[in-house]
Amino acid sequence: MVRSAVENCALSTAFAFIPFLALLFLMAWLDRYNLGFAKLQMVKDLRFSEAVYGFGAGIVYLGYMLFEIPSNLLLERIGARKTFARITILWGITSMAMMLVKTATSFYILRFLLGSFEAGLLPGVILYLTYWFPARRRAQMVAGFLTSIPISAILGGPISGWIMGSMGGRGGLANWQWLFVLEGIPSIVVGLLALLIVVDKPAAASWLTEDEKRLVLADLEADHRQAGPREHGFGQALKLPQVWLLSAIHFCAISSNVTIGFWVPSIIQGLGVKNVLTIGMLSTVPYIGALIGMVLVSRHSDRTLERRYHAALPCLACALGLIGIGMFVGQGSALARS
Repeated sequence: MVRSAVENCALSTAFAFIPFLALLFLMAWLDRYNLGFAKLQMVKDLRFSEAVYGFGAGIVYLGYMLFEIPSNLLLERIGARKTFARITILWGITSMAMMLVKTATSFYILRFLLGSFEAGLLPGVILYLTYWFPARRRAQMVAGFLTSIPISAILGGPISGWIMGSMGGRGGLANWQWLFVLEGIPSIVVGLLALLIVVDKPAAASWLTEDEKRLVLADLEADHRQAGPREHGFGQALKLPQVWLLSAIHFCAISSNVTIGFWVPSIIQGLGVKNVLTIGMLSTVPYIGALIGMVLVSRHSDRTLERRYHAALPCLACALGLIGIGMFVGQGSALARS
């Protein structure tokens, strides 16, 4: 009976705010990777080389790396509500400011700022979920949150393609400038909504009764006791080999995301597809597969409580896919030109 009540509390909690957290991250990925569509015209207009574009696309992660930990420390101090609102509003403003880019230097600065402001969202949400869900539920909750990545591409690809294909020249702005403006505004709106929607801790959840709040907190406390005492200091974390191993794994996984997000539109264009809306539609294909895989793998991982193979096999499949792109995309481009 108690277990059933805890399950119901978990479900109501998940439905209460996981979709909104996913919306936050959807905005982040849309504003981070719309550069791949802007590149179709922006590089030509500003006379940027591929090296300039590549450095600007990648420098976002330097800011990301430098400010992830400070942002999480601030979240612990001021709460998730203010942290998520700050992050989302600032990156929305920065994304809109990309319309003002004229030089490589301004391009680099704004991309660095975008990464700096966005840095705290993903680690902040992962920390935030530990305030609400025990370990046995977190794979599904994290996956539910991360479904925003493929959804952002599935929705954002066609939208970005439409903006690039239809907005050029309006109001004296190029299509890529409209792209940054129109896709930056929703982030600011969602950031303001975070102040109204996000609840810092279970004790303040209006959708839970007092008894349900006690059940949720008791379930978390039991999970902490089962995990046993742990050192949580930053210095202690740096001494753990598992931290460095997981960092290396995550580095490789994120590198693949960068490749897909920033270059897929250009790869599709190189295959002979000229219509920008069609490029946007085709760019959603890998993300549809990703969305299905995330849901199925996470559910099976929580059901079996097995983590290693559920992480390793998708990474292996991704690696094989990237190798295939490297081996065959050149042949496809040559056939398109012929």
